[in-house]
Amino acid sequence: MRTRQTITRTTAVTAGALLTFALAACGGSDGGSSDGGSSPEDGAASEPAPQAEGGGDICEATTILEDMSTTMADVDPTDLQATLDQLEELTTTVEGVEPPAEVADDWDTLATTFRDMTDSLQAAVDDPADADAMSDVNDAMAALTDEEFQTAGQNISAYTAENC
Repeated sequence: MRTRQTITRTTAVTAGALLTFALAACGGSDGGSSDGGSSPEDGAASEPAPQAEGGGDICEATTILEDMSTTMADVDPTDLQATLDQLEELTTTVEGVEPPAEVADDWDTLATTFRDMTDSLQAAVDDPADADAMSDVNDAMAALTDEEFQTAGQNISAYTAENC
């Protein structure tokens, strides 16, 4: 079973790396946050971030996800539970957002894909001998590179670059 556990660990780390990449695609392209001393362009006051009723703010969530992608990159690849904990936190953050209507379908694609990845990895870790669980992990990882997910990430990125 040593080989199966190694495959599961490698898969989890790879999934973490793919999610980190996916998060980078969702972040705004405004050059990052300022560390004080900088003012908004032309001295204009920034508009409040779009927020839907009853849910988290998409702009705040995107910033948190960008920070989490850095944390994901720093997770010790030999610590499978730390990887899963980070994936669960990331997924829960995404699921906690009520996005604006303009990107609601895209955000749902992001949330569903992250939940599928997190749940399938957890199942594979819980039972490394379960071939179906490993197949589900492979399917979830493939979803991170499919056109629907990539388009959703691009749409969210464009929205947050314009509105956040």
